[in-house]
Amino acid sequence: PEPQGIDKALIWKKGICKITEKDFIKLLKNDSHRVTTVKGFYEDSLKNFKFPDNINLVEDALDNGVSNARIIANETMELVRDKMKISSYKKVW
Repeated sequence: PEPQGIDKALIWKKGICKITEKDFIKLLKNDSHRVTTVKGFYEDSLKNFKFPDNINLVEDALDNGVSNARIIANETMELVRDKMKISSYKKVW
């Protein structure tokens, strides 16, 4: 479809990001066994997609990934604050 709204920009044109399924699988190289392709536009194809039995494992991985990312971000910000001598959200220079 034609880009609309905030996606509409001079660099984006219909078909600019198209790729065949075969070429997409080639890009995955050694990880292609971990990917399932679903033909069609996201909002149309997802409605009828049959999720695998291990979907709970996927949800757990996503949840834990988000949790781990927050922990790492918090630790990183603490290091930055320490180096900049910032306590909490108040600037103490």
